Amino acid sequence: MELKPTIHHMSITHLIDDIRGRLGGKPSEDDLVKLARCCYRENLLPENDQYMKKSELEDTFGDYLDTSLGTCIKNLRNGDILQYQVQGPDFLIIHERRDEIVNGEDLDILVTEEIENLVDHIEATDPDDESGDSAAVADGGEDVDQGGGDDLTLRDVVSTALDVDESDVEDDLRAGDTTDRQSKLNDAVDAIEQNPVVATNGSYGKIRFIRNPHQYELTARAVNLINA
Repeated sequence: MELKPTIHHMSITHLIDDIRGRLGGKPSEDDLVKLARCCYRENLLPENDQYMKKSELEDTFGDYLDTSLGTCIKNLRNGDILQYQVQGPDFLIIHERRDEIVNGEDLDILVTEEIENLVDHIEATDPDDESGDSAAVADGGEDVDQGGGDDLTLRDVVSTALDVDESDVEDDLRAGDTTDRQSKLNDAVDAIEQNPVVATNGSYGKIRFIRNPHQYELTARAVNLINA
């Protein structure tokens, strides 16, 4: 990446001297300099609105460092050399079935849809009273005897995950506020996905929150040292 004309005459010497003078004396000293150099070369400067997430820094520069990237970031942040921005909301809502970020959509409606699809699958895979065969096996699960001659069903797995009677699974999934139902949905999906006997049918999935990743750049102080 070429440096912009506005930083044509910049020099990183003063920044390196500052890092070694204030943050030196640690095993990570050389790696702090390396990471600062890398950020400078990639134009991660406040005036450019260019940032890298930690995962991107790891992918790009991790092989150059002997110290963990997390330690280097922490030390440079404490030394006012590196800072982060959060682009957008603090948390992202991930809709796993759709593989999308769904911030801004009605969470209650989203959770309700996934739960109703899960309920439909549970009821569709309940054993036929006449045959006694498990529809879960026909739906892709393995025919594993759980004892007593009965095959494990989707309802069995979910009732265990939610710690409720089998007959109460639907009511329990639908009960509670949005957060409660989201938690139960995720617990049920986790239990299904982790059990080798049953399988999801792709019509429902977890809805979860993740922290919006920090995006890093050099600080104004670091730029001032470069410009000095």
